[in-house]
Amino acid sequence: MSEPREQNRRAYRVTPETSGHIMASAILADGAEATAEIIDAATGGVSVRFPRLKRSDLEMGQPLDFQLRSERLSAPLLLAGQVVQLRHGHELPLEAGIAFMDWARGAGDLETVFRRLFDQRHCFRVTPSLEDIDRFRIVLRARRGTRSVRSWLRDMSANGIGLWVPTRRVRAPGVTRSGPATDADADDESPSLSFGGTDTPAIVGDVVELGLHVPGQRDPFKLAVRVCHLAAWPGAPRARIGLGFPEERDMPRTANAAVLRYVGERQRKLRQLEQQARRRAAEESRPLEANGAALQGPSWE
Repeated sequence: MSEPREQNRRAYRVTPETSGHIMASAILADGAEATAEIIDAATGGVSVRFPRLKRSDLEMGQPLDFQLRSERLSAPLLLAGQVVQLRHGHELPLEAGIAFMDWARGAGDLETVFRRLFDQRHCFRVTPSLEDIDRFRIVLRARRGTRSVRSWLRDMSANGIGLWVPTRRVRAPGVTRSGPATDADADDESPSLSFGGTDTPAIVGDVVELGLHVPGQRDPFKLAVRVCHLAAWPGAPRARIGLGFPEERDMPRTANAAVLRYVGERQRKLRQLEQQARRRAAEESRPLEANGAALQGPSWE
């Protein structure tokens, strides 16, 4: 017996975790941009909710451009689409089904992007132990630079790596390398990572060089990675940077194997620790359950 049709469709349901980092919008024919909330998505189209549109703002068959932004993308993803479904009850937000016009030509590439954005099972992110932080050897430098930035492992997944870097290396609104914000910083709204010397600072979207020695790996390897996220906070000693790995087909096999092996081993360890914590909590609650009558006090009935 075949599965229901809905089970055969490759759709990604949006969770609180994914919706937190994805910003979606529709660009209408007049150039207006309407914020959208994704209900689910597939390489052929999306189902969305428009909290600010009225019933008359969209029509069946209407063409539009659908845009996705995320720290996991080096640049906004713009897809030509057409409205194929509409639901606009009097008390409900306007909901629409949008089909991508030319999805078949790039469905393979789009599937890879959608996995990165929506499917958390394909990019499980692990945090290192304190011991692992010392065992990793990381060198971060400009693509054609000579100077490196000291960094510490924050997290890792099959798709990328998160690092801590000294805040003094980051120039951002409200944050400078040496103290309070200046007028020059106020004019520059794009955070940048300084490598020092004559090396060009890196901003989100730039490609930098990552030298990485994973514990258990015989030799370190170098990767051209893209800056996906950069954030710093006034007064904090460390800033955060997120780097996206190359696509699997462009990543050295040994590097990909080392990353997957570490993520898998660390994932198993974290689950073991979680199970142990649950068992301890259950064991500690048993004496309380056995003496529940004593804890409740005398009965006055």
